[in-house]
Amino acid sequence: VNIRTAIDNIADVSTKLTSMVGKQEKELSAVSASLQSTSQSLGAAAEGARRAFAQLDSAIGHGEVKDIVGSVRGSTTRIDSLSRVMLDASRDLKKTTAAADSAFRAVAQVATAVRLGKGTLGKLTQDSTLYFQLVQTNMQMQELLKDLKANPKKYINVHVF
Repeated sequence: VNIRTAIDNIADVSTKLTSMVGKQEKELSAVSASLQSTSQSLGAAAEGARRAFAQLDSAIGHGEVKDIVGSVRGSTTRIDSLSRVMLDASRDLKKTTAAADSAFRAVAQVATAVRLGKGTLGKLTQDSTLYFQLVQTNMQMQELLKDLKANPKKYINVHVF
């Protein structure tokens, strides 16, 4: 009986080992396929790098890199110059903005004073009596000028010895 149980156990273990080996074989096949794909990708990348280095070597040999570096230096110089101009303009704009802000504040103070009836202009805008008096005075001045033109001797007497 013990031998039979041992044989059954060995058969059971053998079945399990066979199953496990089958699973491992599938895993190894998948890993192998993945390694082959990776190897092909690395080969393609290496070929791309080889071509890039060949082009770089050719460019260096023909002086193209020197021309490119010269162009980049020229561009950098122009960008630096433009940067300085823009910085100066920015400073000038800040000064102009500050002056405009100061002027706007002054105008706002004057407008507020007029609105509140302060000063001559403020009183004129608030008091209609002063307005009507100014209109009346203007009319009287116009009449006086008409009369002066019509009767200059009435107002101007010139005696020469």
